[in-house]
Amino acid sequence: MNFTPFVYAANRVLGRTKDIAQLASRTWTLEAEARERVPSALYLPDALDRVTGLGPFTTMADQRGIIAGGEVTHLPVRMHEVRRATLLDGSLYLTRHRSALRENTARFSRQQWNIQRRNEGALCSTYFGGLYFGHWMTDDLPLTLLAGEHGTAVAVPLGPSVHRDEYQRRSGAKSQAIEAAEFDRLLVFEDRAQTRSKIGRYLQIRQGLLASVQSQPEHPGVFLLRGTSGARRLLENESTLADWCRSQGMKVVDPMTLSVGELIAATAGAQRVVGVEGSHLLHAMYTAAPCASFTVLLPPNRFSNVIKYWTDALSMGYAFVVGRPGKQDTFSVDLDDLKRTLGLFEGRAGC
Repeated sequence: MNFTPFVYAANRVLGRTKDIAQLASRTWTLEAEARERVPSALYLPDALDRVTGLGPFTTMADQRGIIAGGEVTHLPVRMHEVRRATLLDGSLYLTRHRSALRENTARFSRQQWNIQRRNEGALCSTYFGGLYFGHWMTDDLPLTLLAGEHGTAVAVPLGPSVHRDEYQRRSGAKSQAIEAAEFDRLLVFEDRAQTRSKIGRYLQIRQGLLASVQSQPEHPGVFLLRGTSGARRLLENESTLADWCRSQGMKVVDPMTLSVGELIAATAGAQRVVGVEGSHLLHAMYTAAPCASFTVLLPPNRFSNVIKYWTDALSMGYAFVVGRPGKQDTFSVDLDDLKRTLGLFEGRAGC
């Protein structure tokens, strides 16, 4: 029987909770804070006038900062050692701390009565990685490589995925799924920023994925279909835009119908990546051509440019088109707006 969740609940009522850094027995700085300059996003002059709402977990000030570029600060990468830590039903517990690592976690679980004991582990799960497939690709997958350098990488089990396990296998990022365990010593990481070491892990994943399929030549690009998958962002005229991109030599790819191997082969060497904002665009993050460009189609009521963090890290170009509202929470993007936005990349110096 493990009582840690009950002890945490009591401490929470008494206002005695602390964060991981305060409770760590030891902390290491693996990479120091750094500053660098990043480019601004490309967009049409009237694009921001059409914004009516934001994506989750952001503000308009945040979004303006992302698209403005300029000097940014990358927070340090840190590793904390915590003692007597418990992973249980999707949460990390210490007696004075709880972190949810996936959505809809239970506060108390029957597995408390049947919990395994482990000497050590290195945690490679994040909340947003459990919430969004795209964040799993950009946060948890490189974190798994980092965790594996310092111990046995352990992750909370996630729901079924068409692609997740295969990406992990092909990239070489190995972890053990743990539903209920108490650790004598657990390593927990702060690895949120686009640091040099994280970019190195992105490139390591890229190398592993591309090595797993036959070499592909560079090609004009891909239009990644979103359709009705994921959180609702239904582009009414997606097929019209996709047909035009096809006429320009780009491949039209539906990720939900392809295996990981087929996706890698389709996106490898793409000079341009176009599609509705969302996790499905991250299928091309590791495989598009060096210095590729991403053009992201945004619903006016869900303005979010988080993908620019990753294109900046990989020296790729980033542009966005804000659509116009449609019927029943759908949206459309003018083909002329897409053409003009793609044209903004012409004549710009490569990476």
